[in-house]
Parts: sequence; C-alpha cells; structure tokens
Amino acid sequence: RRSSDLSSGINAEYGDYIAISNMGRLIFTVLFLLLVIKGQNAQFTLVDEQGRQITEANQRGLLLYNGGTVCDDSFTDNAASAICIELGHAGQQNWDSSGGWSIQTNYDIELDDVSCSTSSWSDCTYSDSHNCGHSEDVFLTCTSASDQIDAIGFTLVDEQGRQITEANQRGLLLYNGGTVCDDSFTVLAAKAICIELGYAGQQSWDSSQSWSIQTNYGIELDDVSCSTSSWSDCTYSDSHNCGHSEDVHLNCVPEVTSSSFTIVNEAGGDGQGRGLLLFNGQTVLLFNGQTVCDDYFSDNSATAICGLMGYNGFQSWTYGEQFGIQASLYIGLDNVACSSGSWDSCTFRTLENCGHSEDVHLNCVPEVTSSSFTIVNEAGGDGQGRGLLLFNGQTVCDDSFSDNSATAICGLMGYSGFQSWTY
Repeated sequence: RRSSDLSSGINAEYGDYIAISNMGRLIFTVLFLLLVIKGQNAQFTLVDEQGRQITEANQRGLLLYNGGTVCDDSFTDNAASAICIELGHAGQQNWDSSGGWSIQTNYDIELDDVSCSTSSWSDCTYSDSHNCGHSEDVFLTCTSASDQIDAIGFTLVDEQGRQITEANQRGLLLYNGGTVCDDSFTVLAAKAICIELGYAGQQSWDSSQSWSIQTNYGIELDDVSCSTSSWSDCTYSDSHNCGHSEDVHLNCVPEVTSSSFTIVNEAGGDGQGRGLLLFNGQTVLLFNGQTVCDDYFSDNSATAICGLMGYNGFQSWTYGEQFGIQASLYIGLDNVACSSGSWDSCTFRTLENCGHSEDVHLNCVPEVTSSSFTIVNEAGGDGQGRGLLLFNGQTVCDDSFSDNSATAICGLMGYSGFQSWTY
C-alpha cells in the first residue's frame, strides 16, 4: 500500500507540474502574440517641443514611431504623405529633419530607411535598425482635408500652398498636384491655361524657385507647347528633365463682361457715354485698373468695347496723356486687335512696351431711346415741345440736319411730327 500511495503522490505532483508547465506555455504564447500584434500595428505620433502629443493639422511636430524617432534616410514626400494619412490627416504640408529640440535625446531612434513608392503606407518599406544621429530626426506637418486643393487638372496655389481662386494673384502653377516646368512654355501656353482655369487670359508668367513649398511637389508636366491660346492646341510631356528653379508661376486676368467697363465725366460722375472709359471702376481706358495701350487699337476695337458696354458703337477714340492721373497707373493691356466689332473677335496681351502717351481714350454712342431727346425753354425747363433740342443733356449740331431729322426725332419723342426747326 505504501508503494501504491507513493506512486499516486508522484503522479499527482507530476500532473501539477504538467499543468503549471502548460500554463506557462500559454502565458508565453499570449505575450508573444501581443508583441507580434504590437509590431504589426505600429503607432506613429507627432509631439511638440515639450513632448506633448499633437492631434491637430498644420502644426510641426517631431515624428515618433512606437515611441522613438524616425531617421531621414530615404525619406521623401511620399513617405511624409503616407504617414500623415496614417495619422488621420489628408496629407503632408512639409517635412524636414534636424536636431533642434532638446527632447529628441530622450528618445531612441526606432525607424530608418523609410522608402515609399506611393503615398500609401502599404507601399512603404523600412528598417528597425539604423545608423543615424538625432540631427537626422524627421519633423512633419500634416494638412487637413479643408487645406487640400483639387488634385485634378490645373490649379494655382499661393506661397502657403492654399488654392487661388481670384484673378490678379501670382501663383505657383500645378498640374494634377505637381509643378509645371518652363521648357517650351510661352505666352500662348499661359493664356490657354488661364482660360482652362476660367479666366479671360494671362496677365504675366515667370519661372523661378522663389517659394520654399515648391520642393514639396513633384514636377508633373514639361515641354508645354501651344500653337494657339486653346488648350486643345497644346502638346506636353509627363516626363521631365527639370529642377524646381524652372517651375512656372502664373497670374491670370478676369473675364471681361458688360459690367467691366463704365464711362465717367471729368468729375467722376456718369458721363452719359462720353468721357473717360473705366474698367472695374478705375479711371481712363483701363483694363483691370490699368491703362490700355493703343498698339493695334482700331475702330473695330473701339466698336467692340463700346458694344460690350451696351452702347450702339463709338463716336471717336484717341490716345495721349491728357489727364494727370495716368502717370500714377500701370499699363496693363496692349495689342487689342479685333477682326470685327464684336469682343469675341478680339485678342490682346498683358505684356506691353508702351508709355502713357499711348493710353487710349474712348467716346461711345449710347443707345437712342424716347428719353434720349428733350426740348427745354430758355430757363432750362420743360419747353412743352418747343425750344432748344438736347440729346442726353447736350445740344445737337445742325450739320446734315434736315426736315427728315426733325420728323424722326419728334416722332421718337411721341409727337405727330414737327412744325418748324432752326438753329
């Protein structure tokens, strides 16, 4: 019996050992799986200079991966965009690397050689070993969805990367979210693109690397060559041999409509179709607040502009520096060439080689209606159909005036005819 009891005790102890051993294996397996899961769900965070987590967009922060910094080796815009998207933002605004914050030395360097073929984290490779110092730590600024521009087609952005929607603002030209190189680019290309953007044409264009944000973009378009100012007549290449110093900047002019022009008298009041021609409320014949040069200007040009303003045509036009204010204005429009009296037939350019002695002045003929003519007595009051004939408040000369003229005017004013006329 003692032998049997001993054997039973040994078996019980061995069973307890087996149970404890199995429990240990289970705990080890759980811990191992947790470590694997943690590795698969790597966490990016951004922290400020005090180490506090950043959750809002448009704030520069130190990039951390699983609580350690990220080295800049192989890091690109694609990597920055992918990580910002992982953080729940729309994309990246900019990134840099430096050792500027004292808190950096509180962290280990956890990630290196981050290389992304697209802006999706699933297309990125990286290494968890490194050969870096904290001077190579990545800092990142992400953007919110409201900051993002339409990535399709052409857009203009300002120095902060915000989309430009108004005319007369110089902007960096983007195509599908990347810059445009200036190879083969001309005034025709600039005008075609401005028209594509919904403007009347281009005011100016240049190429330079004048803004720091340019390096945040790839170069998407090169060799833009246009035979006319229509985008359908343009060719281009989506490969390039350019640097950002060749990025195109563009300034477009607004569409010209019937409300763009007005005419004022010398005091700035309503000129009744005779006086200084204004564009968008500016004095003299102005285009976008600037004077218009007389190069290629013709009777067709005068007719087209007067017609656009709602007049029957033009009475006269001239050029010269007749008013003191002209010297304080820029010359904004040149080579206004019209093949007919319709504004649709006109072309123009915003680059000029003129002086203010070539500024255009214009006198339009208003539409004649029953209220255009009046007859006043000697005191200037209502002449009751007998007295001095006025046209829009001004006298009428007798040159070529006839009985037919008198009959027509009296009829237009609602009378049955004329009794007599003299001068």
